[in-house]
Amino acid sequence: MAESRMVHARRNIKSGVILKVITPLTSFVTRTALIYSLGNVYLGLNGLFTSMLQVLSLAELGFGSAMVFSMYKPIAQGDETTVNALLGLYRRIYRIVGAVILGVGVLLIPFLPRLIHGDVPAGLNLTVLYLIRLADTSVSYFLFSYRNCLLDASQRRSVVQTIQSLSKVALCVVQVTLLLLFRNYYVFCVVIPCIQVCQNIAYWVVSRKLFPQYRCDGKLPPEAIRDITKRVTGLFMFRLSHVLRNSFDSIILSAFLGLDILAKYQNYFLIVTTVVGISSIVTDSTLSSIGNSVAMETKEKNFKDFRAFQLLFMWVVGVICTGMACLYQPFIRFWVRPENLLSDGLMVLFVVYFFTERMGNICFQYRQASGLWWEDRARPIVDGITNLTLNFILVQYIGIAGVMLSTILCQVCIDSFWGSGILFKHYFTQARQRTYLLRLLLYAVTTAAACAACMFLCRFIPQAGANAFMSLVWMGVRGVVCVIVGNVVFFPVYRLLPEFADARRTVGKLLKR
Repeated sequence: MAESRMVHARRNIKSGVILKVITPLTSFVTRTALIYSLGNVYLGLNGLFTSMLQVLSLAELGFGSAMVFSMYKPIAQGDETTVNALLGLYRRIYRIVGAVILGVGVLLIPFLPRLIHGDVPAGLNLTVLYLIRLADTSVSYFLFSYRNCLLDASQRRSVVQTIQSLSKVALCVVQVTLLLLFRNYYVFCVVIPCIQVCQNIAYWVVSRKLFPQYRCDGKLPPEAIRDITKRVTGLFMFRLSHVLRNSFDSIILSAFLGLDILAKYQNYFLIVTTVVGISSIVTDSTLSSIGNSVAMETKEKNFKDFRAFQLLFMWVVGVICTGMACLYQPFIRFWVRPENLLSDGLMVLFVVYFFTERMGNICFQYRQASGLWWEDRARPIVDGITNLTLNFILVQYIGIAGVMLSTILCQVCIDSFWGSGILFKHYFTQARQRTYLLRLLLYAVTTAAACAACMFLCRFIPQAGANAFMSLVWMGVRGVVCVIVGNVVFFPVYRLLPEFADARRTVGKLLKR
């Protein structure tokens, strides 16, 4: 059984890494084709629709994750009766969710013009385009996506991730091809629900082949439904926070500043999310190890590990920040042309956004591993509402900077301060939160110094070359400078910290493996 878990874990990790790579890569390719074939306004409109549908998807409430968790034990025990009852409940819930999304989505149609500042391209029917995208979101709830929980719960997440990867590649190839042939946004949008239908059919075919014994049948006892409801409540709070932070940012920018500004903002934001996704591969892969350590080791041992992991992760984050500070503008210039550049000041805010988003990640991993979801239930709601309120106020005075500063303030004051307070109050009770916060301040100051040094040196390196190849060469030179200078700044500072020895031993163990 343990060997089987390891085999599935390896497959899941490999397919997860592939999906993490394919997702931003296909996004970059599709966005590039859309910008060069139709322009920024269409790209902004696409981003607005995506954000609106993410908000509507809140109707799912987190039932998918709750159902997967509830299926772990009965699938492991071969309890077909319970699995069938759970599957039936999941199908009924998803059909209700699909109907709610479709109904609420249709009710939002009269408000579409108010969510776009300025004009849209002549001849575009916003209602038709929106309904096409709405169909993409709702159709999966009416079809067979509920069956992918069987794959997740039986440690076959690699199958789900493989189907998702293939779907993303297929969507990218078809959309780009059609854009090059027809330069028509309607055709671009129609492909999306078509691929979604194919993806759901693939879930159904594979799950039926692997698990023919499971079907929607039977009812759950009341206590099981109550347990699922409680779990869904906690999951919904985190989903709400994520949507209020990310999706509403785009909606507010569109409503107050227009689609062109939204497109430029999302170009920069895509780079942040890509780097966050890549760095998450490292932290997410440590969750099971951290969970095992929390269960088996003392709090003192886990606190030593926590500080060592935090040091190593913030060192990596710091080097990434230096690279972003010096490569952001040259890459945007190379990728989507100089006219899509934002100011250097806004670029710096994106770097700060990345740093503040990452600096609490190790703390979040330990909160998860310690099972502190209930203690953490209020924080995501306060975070989301505060961010949305500040967005609405500040965007009217300082534009994109207001949206960025709103999120940065919430990440520092609510995520890092409040979030770490929960961990130190309920798990690391022998340690002081103040020491942890002072470490974060040290990491921030040191990273800022490294970024300033790298930006100064990179002033003497061209942002662009005479051709595409030379532009890539100069970006490579900037990257090498950032790695060298960043580590030269970090090493003499971080080696003075008491956890440096533990961090060095941790790196040694990882290299031996």
